[in-house]
Amino acid sequence: MPVSDKRAREVARQLGHTVPEPEQPATTAELTAIAERYGVRPDLLAGRSRGNAEDLAAAIHQHTHGPATPPPVVPDTAEQASRLPSREQARAADAEAREAAAIEAHPDVVDARQAAEQAAVSLSDLERRVVEGDGDVTVDDTGKAREAARFAQLKLSAARKRIREQRELHRRQQRADVVAQVRASLTETHGPAVLAGLRDAALDSLTAYLAAVGARNDALRQAYSLLRSIGVPRHDSAHFADAAGDDTALLSYNALQVDGQEYEPLQPEKLVDHLVWKAARTAGVRGTGSKDMRVEAKNTLIPSSWQ
Repeated sequence: MPVSDKRAREVARQLGHTVPEPEQPATTAELTAIAERYGVRPDLLAGRSRGNAEDLAAAIHQHTHGPATPPPVVPDTAEQASRLPSREQARAADAEAREAAAIEAHPDVVDARQAAEQAAVSLSDLERRVVEGDGDVTVDDTGKAREAARFAQLKLSAARKRIREQRELHRRQQRADVVAQVRASLTETHGPAVLAGLRDAALDSLTAYLAAVGARNDALRQAYSLLRSIGVPRHDSAHFADAAGDDTALLSYNALQVDGQEYEPLQPEKLVDHLVWKAARTAGVRGTGSKDMRVEAKNTLIPSSWQ
């Protein structure tokens, strides 16, 4: 009749041998902490001792995730800091880590990983039973369990590869769609042909406008000469002309006043700056040129009839 483990320990103690007590099952909190540390499901560790649960969790993590990632290096010296990855390398590594996390979170990969974990647990249980002397476990049992664990690991690798390729295909399609959208925007909707047509129309209008400005300045010079030739009085400004009671007078800077209305030469370059500033403000875009030029264009004194 076989002797129980409890009776065997009692006899060993009577003979003076030191017999360690069997490990007690770990608490739920301890198993949860171990599961979180190794990234495995807590139910896979249920009913196990702390040491056995730690070993099993580490084996499952190694089987499904590979070696653990080493902790980040914190430099103590400038020399160590110089050996750290550059910002671009760190950004690339971060993007790679996010991509790996997204792949691991995909439902297909989650299912395959759970199957691989369960197969690893089954194999670990059989191997533990062999070590503990369970004669019911055969070579075929451990061989089949090992093959099943290996096959589940291959299925997990295949799922990761398939999802990675799908995501890469999606990224390429998304990139192609964005490039096509940008190309259409820059070559069609807002392309050179559209801008060229508007530019030519604006140039034609501006040319006619400046031609009228030049003709008006020529007419102003001729009028100034005619009025001066007949002895029209000259004043420094329209204010002084009005004070003197002269509703028609010559003014400074080749300007003049006729019937109380003041006329002065227009400067084409400042007039164009002013027009550009007004058009930009109306269109809701920032005016061209530097800030000083925009301020000058805004503050340029343009006769109200020509604004």
